[in-house]
Order: sequence, then structure tokens, then C-alpha cells
Amino acid sequence: MAPRPHDSAGRDVPRDGWIAAAAAPLSGARLRHRLVLAAPTVGDVVQAAGGLIFDRMIAGWHVLVLVAEPGDQRPLQVLGAVALDLESALASPLRGPRPHAIAVAADLYHAHRQIRDRLHVTADGSPAEVRLWGHGDPGSRSDRTASRYRPSAAARAFKTQALMAASQPPGLAPEAEVFHSLGAVRTLAGV
Repeated sequence: MAPRPHDSAGRDVPRDGWIAAAAAPLSGARLRHRLVLAAPTVGDVVQAAGGLIFDRMIAGWHVLVLVAEPGDQRPLQVLGAVALDLESALASPLRGPRPHAIAVAADLYHAHRQIRDRLHVTADGSPAEVRLWGHGDPGSRSDRTASRYRPSAAARAFKTQALMAASQPPGLAPEAEVFHSLGAVRTLAGV
């Protein structure tokens, strides 16, 4: 039997799926777009995708961040995201609403077969845009489409505050966030 999933604060998450559990307290959660991100640390996801997180959240999306090394959640709370422990999420059953967009740190994508397996085509999945950030695999394909996301002024301001909460110098925040697209893939339910 798989271990009972828990969020990064150590609270138990019901077995009906980690995305569903994270979205449950939200009214109309099944109607909202969902962005799921996976990162090694809170600081990494804030640095690489903090502007995207904030802009999607302010546009009404539910944003869930899976973190391999859970720590202080305040930086993600500043951006409006919900955080869960990556290992617990991967051990949980695949149920719940599917994400509309997924962003993953390239090093996690290349290092964890289970992450790759959950992202790739299944017969009953619906397409989700999948993006990577960073450089995780020296042999990675060079034909992936790179895109620069330019966060709104508000997102840049909130990202700066989130970086400070993560004890990272805000001067490290670039004007644009760079992602490499894997394209639209059919995902397993609940990623």
C-alpha cells in the first residue's frame, strides 16, 4: 500500500487524489483552469516561474506546486499557490481533475521516470501544455521550442517579495522567465 500523501506542512491529504484534495476547498474548483508545477525547492520554482504562478493565479487559475524538498511555504503563499510534497503526490492515486498546463524543472523531469510517465500520452487523457525550465539533461533535445514569458508588473512585484521570503536576492529575478515546450501531451488524470 502506498504511504498516505501529505502536504508540505505534514498534513494528511485524502486518498482521492492530490490535485482534487488541494482544489477541494475552492468553490467551483472543477471549473477553474489548473497549473501544476514540479520543482526541487521552493526557491527554484519562485525564481524560475514566480511571475507565471502569480499571473495565472490572479487570472483565476488554481496553481499547485509540487516540491521535492519542502520547506517554508511563505514564498508560494505570497504568489497565491498551494504547495504539496512531490514524493507524497507521486505516491498518491491518479484521480482528480487534470491540469491544463504543467511546468517542471528540467532536472526533475530528466531524473524522475515517474514524473515523465505521468506526463506522457494515455488514451483517456486530455491535452495539457507542458513546459520545462532550466538545464537538467546535457543530452536533451535542442529542437524544443523556447519561449520567454514576460510577467505583468504586479507579478514582478509579488515575485520580488516571494524571492525575499525565500531568502534569495530579488535582483536575481529576470525580466522574462524562459521555458522550453514539450508541446501538448495527454496527461494521466491528476498528473
